[in-house]
Amino acid sequence: AKRKNELELLVDYSFERANDISSNSKNWYRVIVLFEDLISIAEDIKYHELERIYFRLGNAYWYYEDYINSMKFKLKALNIAESKGRIESVCTIAANIGVYYINAGQYEEAIKYLEKILEYDIEDKNVDLYHKSNALINLAVSYIELEKYEELQSVLDKLDLVIEQIEDEQHKKSLEVTTSTTKADLYIKTGK
Repeated sequence: AKRKNELELLVDYSFERANDISSNSKNWYRVIVLFEDLISIAEDIKYHELERIYFRLGNAYWYYEDYINSMKFKLKALNIAESKGRIESVCTIAANIGVYYINAGQYEEAIKYLEKILEYDIEDKNVDLYHKSNALINLAVSYIELEKYEELQSVLDKLDLVIEQIEDEQHKKSLEVTTSTTKADLYIKTGK
């Protein structure tokens, strides 16, 4: 038990070290090496946030511009989070993957991951609304690009309902501006 606690501390410390490396030197290769070494330890001790390590490794690969490995590790993180029922982690990772696919111009793939977020309800209402609004905004972007205007209108209607529930005024205003811009884009493209 003592050895497991020491290894958990090592894993926790390694997250801090990765933050230092990425913040100070932007040496993504060193971050990748750190997390790749860490994975075997974390798996051996059944580290409670294993998906976090895979996700951070995926992010490091993204910054290193190795997008294939980035996606491989992010998908692994998503799979682990889903298997553990970690809803908030699933939403965070799925949103990140969805945005990746949007940036790659693969809007149908993006939609698959972004819609997954809407299937979940997170206990903390503010966190839930944040994830849902983020997913809906990115779904709107995807539907605009795919010229699927009926689906876009449905997403905008859902987004209006989510915005009504948001208590953080700054977040609410930001979403209202984004929604208005998206509705203007829809009007320009369809005349409706």
